[in-house]
Amino acid sequence: MTENNRIEIEKIISDGRGIGRKDGMTFLVRRSAPLDIVFVSEDRVKKNYTESSILSFEKVSPVRTNPKCRYYDLCGGCGLQHIKPEIHKEIKTAILRELLLKNAKTNYTENIEYISGEFFNYRNKITLSVQNNRIGLLRENSNSIVDIEECLICADEINKIIKDIRNKIVYDNRINKIVLKKSRSGKTLAAFYTDYAKKENYADFIKEINADNIIIILKDKSAVYVKGKGLLTDMIDGKIFSYTYSTFMQVNTSILDKITEHLKNSLSGGKTFIDLYSGVGIYSILFSDRFKETVSVESNKSSVYFHRKNLSENRIANVNVVQKFIDGKMHLDDDFFETCLIDPPREGVHPIAMKNILDSVSKQIIYISCDAATLARDLRMISGSGFEIKDIKIFDMFPNTIHFETVVVLKKKL
Repeated sequence: MTENNRIEIEKIISDGRGIGRKDGMTFLVRRSAPLDIVFVSEDRVKKNYTESSILSFEKVSPVRTNPKCRYYDLCGGCGLQHIKPEIHKEIKTAILRELLLKNAKTNYTENIEYISGEFFNYRNKITLSVQNNRIGLLRENSNSIVDIEECLICADEINKIIKDIRNKIVYDNRINKIVLKKSRSGKTLAAFYTDYAKKENYADFIKEINADNIIIILKDKSAVYVKGKGLLTDMIDGKIFSYTYSTFMQVNTSILDKITEHLKNSLSGGKTFIDLYSGVGIYSILFSDRFKETVSVESNKSSVYFHRKNLSENRIANVNVVQKFIDGKMHLDDDFFETCLIDPPREGVHPIAMKNILDSVSKQIIYISCDAATLARDLRMISGSGFEIKDIKIFDMFPNTIHFETVVVLKKKL
């Protein structure tokens, strides 16, 4: 440890590390907090920066706090538990503004509202890895497993199943991962991803797990339904939505409610609406009465099945579901839509697909993003096609982590 490694942490960047500078060198410091003054190691020296860990403190930041999770220093799940919750708004808003300036080339100076909820027990889903007689979550930047008994950001129902599995599991090296989900009503689902073949004898303990639905996914990706029908059902704003282990559903239902309420006030309505990356059809169904015709595009086969099932259960006839990849080969067949909602995965939208989308939308785009960097990149293209940002809101879908959901409302310039 040398005086050259003494740095003050300026801020938290988009990967959750703190940044500090000394003698022209940039240090990226794991588990640091703004205003920490620390001595750091030089774990990996890169061309433009050094990856570091804290060796000792000269001054502990006033925004630092003790993490509640006993696995926090090992697990790669949460990244901000060591910083007081009231500071997370400042950190995430600053990250978004910086990425908008850097990637979107826009200095958005208007207010960005920040909507949050509970900081613990909010997640309705967890994916557990199983390896070498261990069951838990992956270590940070590693494929090795942190053996856990509970996850503090998960719902109580999920933590009860984790403990039940740990008490009953018999390791045989053919179970790779376990997905646990919980519905709003408290019903649960446990899906065991395995290397079992169809005619093998499956581990007996699986059928004893205390979950409402138990599924075994075999090596060939087919499913064996051990208990229940393999689906969960939620009520969202008076509509019924069924889904299963392989379909996407937002992990924080209270924040999902706040997003849908915001969309009620933001969607202008009209004749035609296209919902891209539509999943099991939440937005297509909730806002079907705003438009004469809706086209809903989703690539996941299981999601499309449940989307159509949900349309039938809600007696909605004006939504056309299309199973299609939103990639460089996607075309909208010269269709034109007044409003487009885009809710892509973390990688954002393929640039050729984005061009085709922009050529087909006449009035309004709403972009819902779980990755601020790809959001900003895509916004640069959208803004360059004649759309202007009317509103940006952050919804803290993932408290205690560095991630967050952003909803951007854009309108076509007149």
